Amino acid sequence: MTKKQRKSGGVTLMEMIIVLTILLALISLLVFGFRSQIYKGNDTKRKDDLERIRIAFEDYYNDYHCYPDVTVLGNCDGNDLDPYLKKIPCDPMTKQPYKVVCGLTEDGGCRIWYQVYAKLEYGDDPVVKRMGLTEGKTIDGETFNYGVSSPNTFIGNLPEATFICPGTGAIARGKTTCANPADYLSVCETCGCNDGERIVLIRGGYYCCFDKDC
Repeated sequence: MTKKQRKSGGVTLMEMIIVLTILLALISLLVFGFRSQIYKGNDTKRKDDLERIRIAFEDYYNDYHCYPDVTVLGNCDGNDLDPYLKKIPCDPMTKQPYKVVCGLTEDGGCRIWYQVYAKLEYGDDPVVKRMGLTEGKTIDGETFNYGVSSPNTFIGNLPEATFICPGTGAIARGKTTCANPADYLSVCETCGCNDGERIVLIRGGYYCCFDKDC
C-alpha cells in the first residue's frame, strides 16, 4: 500500500480537531438558545407577577385611598392581599419575595406610593433600556432592572424625601418612635432607606433623603 493510499483511507488529526470544534460550537449554540428561552420564560412570569401586584395595589387604593401594607409581599405564596390578589407571587427562579419600597404619610398610617422591583435574567430585554435600568437600581445591596410603581412615582427614581416613621416628638403622643436612627429598622416596620440615601429628621419624623455623599 502506497503512502497516498494510506492517507486517503483515514482521518487526520487536524480533520478531527476541525470536526470537534464545529460540533462543540453547535452544541454551545443549542445550549445558549435553550437557556435564553428559559430566561425569557422566567422573565415573562416576573413581568406578569408585578403587573398583577400593581393592579391589586391600585384596586386596594380605589377602596381605601391608601396603598396596602407593602410588607405583605414578603409572605409570597400567601393570601394576605385576597380578594385583590388571590396568591402573592414569588420570583419563579429564587422563590423569594419581590423587592418593594414605599412612602408613608407623616403619621405612618398610609402608604402614599410604592415601587416593586424584580431582576430580569435576560439583560438584553428592550424594556430594561426603556426604563433606564441598564445599569440597574441598587436597593439594600441588591440590583434590579425591572419594576412597576404607583402613578405618582416612577421606577428608578425615589422621591427626594421618603417618610419612615415618627421622630422623638411623637413619644409624648404614645406613638412608635425611632429614637435612634441607627436601629430604626428594628423599631419601625417600614421599607427602609436605599443605597445613596441617609436618614434625617424633618418636621418631627425620620426620612430617607438622597445624598450624593452617601
